[in-house]
Amino acid sequence: MTGPLNAGASPLAIVHEAIEVLDLEDFSPPVTTHDKGHGRIETRAVRITTVLNAYLDWPHVGQVFRIDRHVSTLRGENPRAQVAFGVTSLDPEEATHRGPGARTLGD
Repeated sequence: MTGPLNAGASPLAIVHEAIEVLDLEDFSPPVTTHDKGHGRIETRAVRITTVLNAYLDWPHVGQVFRIDRHVSTLRGENPRAQVAFGVTSLDPEEATHRGPGARTLGD
């Protein structure tokens, strides 16, 4: 993680700012899933981190997860990518890679 955090901002703004400065190296290796259905192929990679716990004065942050989605048609046409982040109060003992990210993904 690089960059300072704005201590005067609201808790949600601080979390948002902190997520934006996370480096990919701050996250665990990804757990990747591949799904084919509804006329598309979707690959999702879920990574988690607790690095924000040391920077945020917010008792409900257990970990942050990052979901990288890559979607295309079954023929490989119209490829698109999306990155989404989430915050959960569950700590690593309560939720693993398949926990908060998987629930967000609808597994």
